[in-house]
Amino acid sequence: MYVEGTALIDLATNSCSKPQQPSTVLVVPCASVSGTSSGTKLERFRESADVTSFVSDENDHRDASLFRKPIGARRIGDAGNILSTRYGGAMEIVTSSAHPELQERAGEAFRVKWPEFIFHDPVSREFIGRAGELFPQFDVLLRDGDSALANAWAVPFRWDSTAADLPEGYDGAPIRAVQGHDAGVVPSTLCVMAAAVANGVAARGLAAAVLRGLRERAGEAGLEHVIVPVRPTLKHRYPLTPMVEYARWRRNDNLSIDPWIRTHERMGAAIIGVAHRSMVIDGSVAEWEEWSGMVFPVLGDYVVPEALGLVRIDRALDRGTYVEENLWMQHV
Repeated sequence: MYVEGTALIDLATNSCSKPQQPSTVLVVPCASVSGTSSGTKLERFRESADVTSFVSDENDHRDASLFRKPIGARRIGDAGNILSTRYGGAMEIVTSSAHPELQERAGEAFRVKWPEFIFHDPVSREFIGRAGELFPQFDVLLRDGDSALANAWAVPFRWDSTAADLPEGYDGAPIRAVQGHDAGVVPSTLCVMAAAVANGVAARGLAAAVLRGLRERAGEAGLEHVIVPVRPTLKHRYPLTPMVEYARWRRNDNLSIDPWIRTHERMGAAIIGVAHRSMVIDGSVAEWEEWSGMVFPVLGDYVVPEALGLVRIDRALDRGTYVEENLWMQHV
């Protein structure tokens, strides 16, 4: 399934030329349109610096040039709860539910514009709320006095450390966590669902800081692995490119061209799989026209603003379907 000692991305050259879109699919270009979130957990965190999920299939497992063998069981904890000198003051990782005054402010600070179709994922709506109730210790804020600078949340579940046992994606992770909890399954893994920096706050590595806070909590809870379903920040600019190919695009320093993937790589994370069905959003043609601000006059695959891939429109069936790919990464 994995080949020991292979490079994370095996490129013929370390130089990074401008990526080119394939020309085999006819698409309809369109203007950018987005909706405004309303402050719920799903809406607060699914921004451009967000983390989402997906599944790895049989072909992915054999692609040793892309994926590294995951590290085995170990306690992960490389940062304390207090973050100080790096950001010029004392910053504390706190549990969101223990600070309702910050939660309200964070609900306002983390409201961001996001494509409307994201909010019509039925699986997320059904399970994310319950996951938040069951696992509040893994919903954290990076606090600086009375301000919440960054936020992240995660869910624990059982994972046997193989690509074949990864959840299906962003939707699959909370489902496994909730169902495993209800069945009394002992978790082994923390899955970071999302991390975001507050609007108007310079990043300054704050997303990485709050991720380190969750890694520390994973270690304290005795969880053996930390994995993340990553939604690459710039992938929407290349909707015709498969995720497995996008993941290979490197800069001269051999880090990813994508800033969110780079954040995880700099923290020691490795790509371990592609989730081809991270999120599936289905709706009528009229609903998709409303969500996207576009018109879909004929059967076809369309480029939709902020979508990482194409949206399939079938007017005869009155359906539009979007299947999102993402990248699984494992922290070590």
